[in-house]
Amino acid sequence: MIDEKKLAAAMKVAWRGAGYRVLLLQDTVMVRCSFWAFSVDRTHAPRKALGLIAEHVGELPETGAFRCGKEIGAQTMIVDEEISFADRIVEKINSGKLRSCRRTELTMSGDEIWQDVRTLRVRLVDPEYSRIIHPDFFGEVETDPKDPESSLYVQDLGNGWAVFQPMRRGDNAKLEHLDGFPWCGEGS
Repeated sequence: MIDEKKLAAAMKVAWRGAGYRVLLLQDTVMVRCSFWAFSVDRTHAPRKALGLIAEHVGELPETGAFRCGKEIGAQTMIVDEEISFADRIVEKINSGKLRSCRRTELTMSGDEIWQDVRTLRVRLVDPEYSRIIHPDFFGEVETDPKDPESSLYVQDLGNGWAVFQPMRRGDNAKLEHLDGFPWCGEGS
């Protein structure tokens, strides 16, 4: 379930920063920026998100792809590029290769600590992005097998999907000390 207020806040932050992209199809609304994305059936699209899209694009057309930002205004994009991004996410969801990840009760410097339930490896997540979606669990999928930190957290919403990117671990020794302990609790 999408938290409309948190999504609207994240869209405003993205709009003031590097901007966000919108894909509008007759039956789908997709919004994405550098660190998060969501796609839902148009009938289930959050009203606040649709209102911001209309405000930032200048209208709410039936179909089209746009890039919106405070500095760049609204620019028309190539629809096929955005559809390709959405198709890759759906392919990851349907691949069966998602590893279960859960939010823990731990935080570090204001960021949430999430954990791979199987490997017990932890990652930092910006709560501004993770709180857009209500479940405390996501599937983690690697996007580049050569880069173990190139993963996305993916949630199948039934009527769409949501995805956000955890922060890179780098050489954070504090996180290495948290690996290997079941911070998510029993049966997570």
